[in-house]
Amino acid sequence: MDVLPKELPTCPGYDMAAFSIPADQTGGDIYELNPAGKKDSIVVSRLGNDIVLCVANLARTVQPVEIPLREFAGLTPVEMLGRTEFPRVAEHPYFLTLAPYGFYWFQLQEAVTPITARTAPAPEEPVAVPALFAGVVWDAVLDGSMREIIEKQALVPFLERQRWFGGKARGLARARFVDWATMRRGQHPAFLTIVEAEYADGGRERYVLPLAMSSEHEAHAIEEEHPGALLARITGARKGALYDGLFDDGTCATLLASMQEERTLQMRHGVAQADNIDLTPQRAPADTLVPIARTAPDQSNTSVVFGRRLIMKVFRRVEEGPNPDVQMVEYLTGQRFPHVPPLVGTISYTRADLAGPKGPALPTADVGRILSDAPGPPAAIAMLQ
Repeated sequence: MDVLPKELPTCPGYDMAAFSIPADQTGGDIYELNPAGKKDSIVVSRLGNDIVLCVANLARTVQPVEIPLREFAGLTPVEMLGRTEFPRVAEHPYFLTLAPYGFYWFQLQEAVTPITARTAPAPEEPVAVPALFAGVVWDAVLDGSMREIIEKQALVPFLERQRWFGGKARGLARARFVDWATMRRGQHPAFLTIVEAEYADGGRERYVLPLAMSSEHEAHAIEEEHPGALLARITGARKGALYDGLFDDGTCATLLASMQEERTLQMRHGVAQADNIDLTPQRAPADTLVPIARTAPDQSNTSVVFGRRLIMKVFRRVEEGPNPDVQMVEYLTGQRFPHVPPLVGTISYTRADLAGPKGPALPTADVGRILSDAPGPPAAIAMLQ
């Protein structure tokens, strides 16, 4: 804790607030490789097969640095923001040049996926998706053999072309639905799913993926406007499409209504619980929540805008423990911090078979967050993580 400032800095025109929550448990190794001169900070963190190298320039001038990485000879540093592959580590010190106050985050990898295999296609490019045969009733499409067909034929290529999917450089071996539930029934059903990605190195990650199904006319519109959101085309007695539900206005409205009404969604292996913190009709009148739009795609989340009154920020990756983004906004909301939109709703996911005597082991908060540009107090909604 000595690295944290004892007092908050003061800056004219800005209010600042901060808090710290110690971790319940930690793991792995972390150590510093600071060279002489102390103008650079070099930290290596290792947990299992994951090795991360952080290099930061603490000076206001350009700095060269030689890093003793002999222990990691043969590994390749892959820059974690742009996924750029750097020269392989050798026996001699590793040389870098850092811009003023610049930094690098590297993942040291043994086998690097070629960049052509991990680059998502541009949204305007046509996307080849499989055609799947389905019956007249679509409500139970994930409850039978159809789910396994989707996993084998459509799910892996779908994940690999999503900007929010963080495993493009690791080599995706397979993907499957580990939990799911029907949110909306009828001719055009919608589902809330948790997808597990399994990598060639044996690692696993989980992601939130709402899904929607639409008939032929709506399917054509989705394919033209958001081709990357398409998971599969549906053929058979009814023709349509299966696609990312966050590009379906009805599915987004269902998620919002879940928080407004504090619904509990019983999934196959867990529970999704929606909570209304301050999502009142006065704060978000129904006639101000249209049109529904999407912001530019982000690295790890998807944001949906309701009439420029609310923004639902969906954190795609499922990780154990409370979401720090939600915790920070919740704290600032409680302090009535005027420069951050307040948190007004959440959806949390708990995997039933992982719950223990101390409570749920896998709470997932923040599927989204909602902001307001309209006159009056802004609002933020957090949903699944």
